[in-house]
Amino acid sequence: SRFAAIADVAAEMGVDVGLLQQITFGDYRIDGPHPWHRLERGEITLDEARCLILLEGEKHKLKTDIYEMLARFAAVERGIRGPLVDKTLEWKRRGYRIGMVTNNIREFTSWKTAFPFVLEDVFEVVADSSCLGVRKPNRQIFDYALQQLQLPPAEVLFLDDYPANVAAANALGI
Repeated sequence: SRFAAIADVAAEMGVDVGLLQQITFGDYRIDGPHPWHRLERGEITLDEARCLILLEGEKHKLKTDIYEMLARFAAVERGIRGPLVDKTLEWKRRGYRIGMVTNNIREFTSWKTAFPFVLEDVFEVVADSSCLGVRKPNRQIFDYALQQLQLPPAEVLFLDDYPANVAAANALGI
């Protein structure tokens, strides 16, 4: 998760991890006006978000190039995806219905081909923030997934790498 990897970047830069998180990704506990949030909702491009985040970093005399950070995060994430993918495929084989709620970036559509399977063969629903115009933890993205799966919240298990997203799902009865 980028939330774990950003601590390494902050340590290398000699800055507070909370400050770096706020400048680059905003308050992830909300679906707000931060450039990263707008990017994940598909409202602005990756280049536009990069420029706005670089400007915010300059106010703090920090180089906050999200391109460099994203490259670092991708290297970290490659190592942790395998076990999650294996478990997801196991659940699918055991008959569980699988959906995905993801905060994503339009320019990163290649993520859909990064799995060792065809996404649609495993996930009945993919609620992608950049396509829907709403992102976790906003309840609307969870409502969409529940509606598409046609399941009551109490019958759904939601896994996520960020506590606020889990709390948002829990608040809906998931």
